[in-house]
Amino acid sequence: MTIHRTLLASVLMLLIASVAAGVAAEPNPSAGFIHATVTWPSGQSRSGYLRWENEEAYWDDLFHSGYRDAVWGEYVDLDEMKKLKRDEYFKTHGLLDRLAYALNEDDDDVLGRLIFVSRFGDLRAIEIHDGDDDFVVTADGARHQIGGYARDAGSPLLLYVAGEDQPKRIRWNDLARIEFSPAPVDQEPYAERLWGTLETTGGTFEGFIQWDKSENTSRDELDGQDDEGNDVELPMGRIRSISKTRQNTARVETTDGRIQVLRGTNDVNSDNRGIMIEVEEVGKITVPWNRFERVTFESGHGSGRGRESYDHAATLSGTLRTHEGEAMSGQLVLDLDEGFAWDLFNGTDRDGLDYDIPLHEIVRLQPGDEGTCRVTLRSGAELVLQGQQDTGIRNRGALVFAGDGRPEHVVWSRIESIELDP
Repeated sequence: MTIHRTLLASVLMLLIASVAAGVAAEPNPSAGFIHATVTWPSGQSRSGYLRWENEEAYWDDLFHSGYRDAVWGEYVDLDEMKKLKRDEYFKTHGLLDRLAYALNEDDDDVLGRLIFVSRFGDLRAIEIHDGDDDFVVTADGARHQIGGYARDAGSPLLLYVAGEDQPKRIRWNDLARIEFSPAPVDQEPYAERLWGTLETTGGTFEGFIQWDKSENTSRDELDGQDDEGNDVELPMGRIRSISKTRQNTARVETTDGRIQVLRGTNDVNSDNRGIMIEVEEVGKITVPWNRFERVTFESGHGSGRGRESYDHAATLSGTLRTHEGEAMSGQLVLDLDEGFAWDLFNGTDRDGLDYDIPLHEIVRLQPGDEGTCRVTLRSGAELVLQGQQDTGIRNRGALVFAGDGRPEHVVWSRIESIELDP
């Protein structure tokens, strides 16, 4: 079953159910927006819609950082990990590179960087301590010390307070705490969320759009230069469609029927960082510019699922099977940094599209050859992903807590399949 057929079937079922019930569902326009109370060290606090410096604005957007500590590192044999890492490097490098590797091998870097990624909807709070010892509190109530890797922990914030025309810009390190909460039904959102049909060389998708990994509201602007060299700034809410005409130009049609060919900025050329789309029952898909063909925007699709729908607080559990025929069941930790249902699995398909899939959407993982992994979703769709650490490139293996004692660490090359519990 392909992912596109599965998504189409899901949409048809929803439409049939709505018609049968005789209900014309009106999406809550504010439900999907991040809402929070920010508190300063003095104790002063304010509430409103919160946005991460003109980028992340919705509960399904991703918060990136790094773990300060190797949370599960104590359960692995570092000497074995060091040997596996060395053997993997030696497979693809010559004698001189091997000698240089051996001379510079660092015992402290055996595990590599441990990444923290979650959707904002799976965060309860963020504790800020001058940007050095920050903590996030996740849906399960756990506190995770974070920092580095990405700028989300440290980014300036925009707070949209009810009754105020302009957002308040807040420096990260000026705050003490961010407490997330559902968006109030009586506060109008500051913009409309972008929704569209995205056509790529690998297929067509429908969902909420984030253009150039940045513009995702109707008030954001697409920049470029027209044929005469004039600077053009178009609010995304006034754009009907964008299509790639050549590698470094784009054809833009506005809602009033005007057509312009734009160039000269990363919004409309090959420097574009990617077009992200949130696809129901899958997660985030990022389409690189060379795979992008066209996007057509539509209004009236709301802003996404509300805060109350994010309830994936459970630890990860399931059954791991090895190539030797051994089966182990219990609590799982994948790649030594993914141990919860809200964690994400990353990979790239054969068309170059990047996937960020919440683990609660996955029922089975089957490692393959040359760093590939077959991913079966709970919807029944299957993907073959590759090119990322999670799919086998430098994957640090899995921990299985089968009892009350020390977990077993199974290296990725031994794993035949992992079946995840609901």
